[in-house]
Amino acid sequence: MTQFTMTAEALPAMPLIGVTGRVDRGGPSLPNVVGDALMEMFFTDFPSKIRAAGGQPILLSIHSDPRRIVEHLDALVLSGGSDVDPRRYGRTPGPNSSMIDPARDEFEFALVDAAWEIGLPILGVCRGHQVVNVARGGTLIADLPTDAGEAHSFFGYPRSYRPQQVALESGSVPHSLFGNSIHVNSLHHQAVDTPGSGLRIVGRALDGVAEAIQAADRPVVGVQWHPEFFVEIDPLFSWLVDAATSRRTNSSHQIDHHRMEDNNVTYA
Repeated sequence: MTQFTMTAEALPAMPLIGVTGRVDRGGPSLPNVVGDALMEMFFTDFPSKIRAAGGQPILLSIHSDPRRIVEHLDALVLSGGSDVDPRRYGRTPGPNSSMIDPARDEFEFALVDAAWEIGLPILGVCRGHQVVNVARGGTLIADLPTDAGEAHSFFGYPRSYRPQQVALESGSVPHSLFGNSIHVNSLHHQAVDTPGSGLRIVGRALDGVAEAIQAADRPVVGVQWHPEFFVEIDPLFSWLVDAATSRRTNSSHQIDHHRMEDNNVTYA
């Protein structure tokens, strides 16, 4: 019998895409003895879409060291979830604020700082889009009423349904992927207000609410909608994988099982 062993060097060099999750209690689906235990949870839509686009998804535990883990990644996805603590942008929680997770805020803000510093491609989705903005010194609109404007916070449609139109700025990454506009789903009650340092708004809904941001000199994009919930592989994931692959190639991004050496980063 011929034995074949595949070494690490023979494996496809898929870029490593880190994905953040959320922490919550196990709840009634678990036996009572562990029903109050905390769990880290990740919607499978993110890793499945990243893998289909050609990336290798890496689920990031909140207990990871943000700077150490970023050194081993080729790109970062910041997922959706609860509100960013308003105190981080000079305001206080209001009557419509969700539960706030200070530990998650701390972890994800540190991820953004570390990723921004080394030019790591970032895709922020919904809360993640807001995290990128606030981490860069921007602010948020605290609450968008369900019955106002485009009813951004109405959660009655199927998650993949696209009731809202977003106009995209020419020359932006979203415009290059979707053209002048795109119809999207909408599952948020907060939105970007003042853009953070190095960021600009590149997409707005018909009522003027910011729906997409982009960095001026880094491969960083944030969208308020949820591309992971669409049936098809959204071009944003292909863009992210391409950006991660390009960074890995252009910076001689060498990864082994123990460490990553990355000394020179060139921004496109």
